[in-house]
Amino acid sequence: MLGEYPEGKPMKAPKRLIAVTIAVFGLLVAAASFGTSAMAYPGSGTSPVVSTQTPTAGGQLTLSGQGCAANETLTLTLDTGDVLGTTTTDSTGAYSTSVTLPSGVTGHHTITVSGSAGCSGTAGVEIQASGGGGGGGSGGGLAGTGVAVIGIGALGVVLLVGGALMLMAGRRRRITS
Repeated sequence: MLGEYPEGKPMKAPKRLIAVTIAVFGLLVAAASFGTSAMAYPGSGTSPVVSTQTPTAGGQLTLSGQGCAANETLTLTLDTGDVLGTTTTDSTGAYSTSVTLPSGVTGHHTITVSGSAGCSGTAGVEIQASGGGGGGGSGGGLAGTGVAVIGIGALGVVLLVGGALMLMAGRRRRITS
C-alpha cells in the first residue's frame, strides 16, 4: 500500500514528504524540458506568413498578415539587426510586403514585425546560401538534424538522484531495524 513499508509498517511523515517532493520535482523538470519549442511563438497582434520558408541570401521574400490596427506603420527586422523594410496596414489591419534579404546571411533566422501601435509577431525562415555556380551540390551548409538532449538528460539525472536517495533511505531503514 502507498505510504507503507513492505513489512506493513506505516511510513513516517518526513520520508513521505521527501518522496512526494522528489516526484513533484521530477514532473516539473519533465514538463519544462518536453514543453519547449524550437520556434519562437508569435507576439500579440499578428502571425506573419512568409512566401517561402527557405529563401536564398540576397533574395526576395513576401511577408503578409493581419490582426494589426488600421493604417499602422510596421517595421520588419531580421534577428541580425538588419531592417528589411517598413509597410503600412490597410483599413482592416492586414498587410503584405516584399523585402530583400541581406546577402551573406544564412541559417535559421527570425523576422520580427513590430508596429507603431503595438502590433508584433515573428516568423522563422531558413536562409539558404545563394547558388553562385559550382559543383552541382545543393549547398546551404550543415543540415539541422537531431533533438535537444538537454531536457532528456536533465530528466535522467533527476530520476537517477531520486532513485539513489530512495535506495539509501531503504538501506538505512534496514540497518536501524
